[in-house]
Parts: sequence; structure tokens; C-alpha cells
Amino acid sequence: MPRTRSSIARAAPKPHKLPTDILTRVAAYACDDELARLALSAKSALAALDNQQIWAAAVRTNHGGLRIRADEPSGLKAAARLAEARTNRGPVYGCHALASDVTSYGGGPYWVDGLFQPEPWRVFYGAMGDGRVLCAATFLTGGTYDPDRQWMIDALLELFDNWDLQRNYSQWIGTCPDTVEAVFLRECGPSGTAARWGQRVSQKCEEIEGRFEAGESRSRIGLAATAFEEREGVTVDTRVEALCGGARQATVVVTAIVIRRPSDYATRPGRLFLVFGCRRPPRVTDVSDGRLKRLAGDATALCRTLMDNPIRKWVGGIAGMLGLGCTAARSLRATRHKSEVYAYQLFGSDEEIFPLAICGFRQDIDPEVTDFRAELWKPVAIQGIIVAVLEVDNGDPAIGVNVDMEYVGVEGYTYE
Repeated sequence: MPRTRSSIARAAPKPHKLPTDILTRVAAYACDDELARLALSAKSALAALDNQQIWAAAVRTNHGGLRIRADEPSGLKAAARLAEARTNRGPVYGCHALASDVTSYGGGPYWVDGLFQPEPWRVFYGAMGDGRVLCAATFLTGGTYDPDRQWMIDALLELFDNWDLQRNYSQWIGTCPDTVEAVFLRECGPSGTAARWGQRVSQKCEEIEGRFEAGESRSRIGLAATAFEEREGVTVDTRVEALCGGARQATVVVTAIVIRRPSDYATRPGRLFLVFGCRRPPRVTDVSDGRLKRLAGDATALCRTLMDNPIRKWVGGIAGMLGLGCTAARSLRATRHKSEVYAYQLFGSDEEIFPLAICGFRQDIDPEVTDFRAELWKPVAIQGIIVAVLEVDNGDPAIGVNVDMEYVGVEGYTYE
């Protein structure tokens, strides 16, 4: 009997006809794109694969352990949204400071919320006497951001010296409440003079002028505005605390970590960092109860060793790593200053708040080396981050010690 296309199709394996429990196990090892193609290949495949358990398993594997919400109407549609978001991954906004175990210098308005925002002029100055900081932030939806926000920040860094931006707009002189748009317009505009920077800059300045004339605030408002209070040895943003775990809570699939320390305008930039990921919304007690602070303190020697004596690829069996509850670490590729900065992703911890990465700068490096970006070896889904600054480069030890930092953030995509 001759073989026809229909007979070949009938004889072909049909994995979607497997029992649901077997399909769920298979999905845990499948590429979500391939599984989606199979689901859309035939009505029978779609009927068999449009199952919440199957797609929950596929999403966990393909999106850093992410767990889709119980009220998600369709696992297949959730997977499709995440696949589209993955193709558009980039800087993640909506990261809001929750708490810190160190207040700001002199109790001023330059709190740790600036550490989690990408504006280079919003430098966090910690209180004198504290050479370490433990601070938590969570990811929230609902923020409104100019679609050109990142381009404006990049343009300012390209057109103007970072040292000047931090000096001129430092919170020392009280102008840091300005929005990105207000700083951009002041530096590049008004629109009549902005043409010297190019057409796009001129058009953006003209647009911003119009928005301000229509009543848009030049100062940060809402959650973007700095507000914190002291509570039992920590400083807390109670507005963010009230939103953690609520309807605005977001989960971010992290694909890269970005760290920037300030220019030499600041004298005590952070050098060594331990970044924790949060599989649940962070809490103020994560900062105040002392457990993570002890873990971070115990990990300082390990971090110092890995920065000053870097190891390539996989690392395992080190005592300090086991103390963190981790079994292995993988060196990460830094996109800039590869011989001056190092980062390692940590694996093996099943805690809700788990060590995600160790990273930092080598000692006695070029002062122009102030930033790095490192791609994670494996994406990780988290609802917040907790950053421990373990050590600083103290350029003025005679006066004392504190922590000066510009930015710690992530790249990836958001599941809302």
C-alpha cells in the first residue's frame, strides 16, 4: 500500500495523546516555544495541552522557576505572554525600596530608594559609621514611565560627564527630587537651544516643555518621591510595605544584574556585593531580624577571595559557599571591564530568600571603572531583591566610613 501524506501523519507519534500526568512531566523538560507549536498544530493537540498543570510545569522550566498565579484563566495564554515579554527583555523599572538597616547621611533625603533607580544623579549616601548596608526592594506594577526614559538617561550620560551630573544634581544640594524629564530639559534645553544636540533631543525637549506647561509635575511624586521613617533600628517606606504581596506585586524573571557605583565625586563607593533573590515578597523583618546580615557578614571573606582571585566557570565545595546554603557558583560574563569586575551566580539554595549572586570590583582599579553588567547563567524569577554591600573602597579613612552607591538593578521581563 503506498504511503501518502495522510497515512504518514496518522502513523506519526502523537505526544499530546499521552496521559495528562505524563504530559506534565514531559512539559517540565520541554521548550515552551516548541510546546506551543505542538499545541497549535491540531485541535486535538490544543484540547490535550490546554491544561493548567502542563503549562505551569513548562513555565517553571523556561522562566526561571516562575509559578503562574492560581487565578490565571489560561496557562497557554500566560505562557504566550511570557514568551513575548522574553523577546523584549531589558531594564526593569518598578523596583521600589522597602527597608534598609542604615539611614541616609545626616538623616537627609538621599535615602536608599535612589540605589534602586537608574538615574545616575540619585546617589545613595549612607550614614557615617556604617561601612555595610543591607537593603530590600520589591517589584510593583502600576507605575507610569516615559517610553523614552532609558534613552534620556543614556543620552545624558553620553552628552555630559557623570561626575558633573552627580555634583550638580546630588541630593546634597536638594535638587534630586527632579524627575528624569526635568533634568533632561534643564541640561539639554530649552527646545530653542536643544537643536545643538540633534533632532531627537530637540523634539524631546519640546515635548517635555509642553507637558510641563500642561501641568505635569517637575518633581517626583507618588512612590517615586522619597519617603521613609525609622522603626526599631531600620528605615522603612511604609507605602511600599503596604503594597508588598498585594494586587500590584509583580514577579520579574531576571536575566542580568547591573551595578554602578558613583564617580569619584563620592569617596566611599561599594566594592563587594551579595545579592539575595526573593521568591516571595520581601518583608521588613528580612532586614531587621539579623539573619541575612549574619549570612552576609560570613560571606565577606568568600566574596573577597572570588573578586581578588577570580575562578572561571564553575566553583563548588568552598566552605563559605556552603555556609550560604549553596552548592555551586558559576562565573558570569561581564559586558564591560572584564579584568576589573567579577560576578558569580549562586545555586543550590531552596530558601524563600536565597543568595542569588556575588559580585564586585577588584582593589586598586582604574577609578574610571564604575559599572558592570553581568548576564545570569540561568534566569531566575523573583519578587524582590535584597542587596548587601559588604565592603567599600574608602578614599578618605581619616574622616570615617560610610557607603556611597549609585545603582543596583536587574534586567529581564515582568509577569504581571
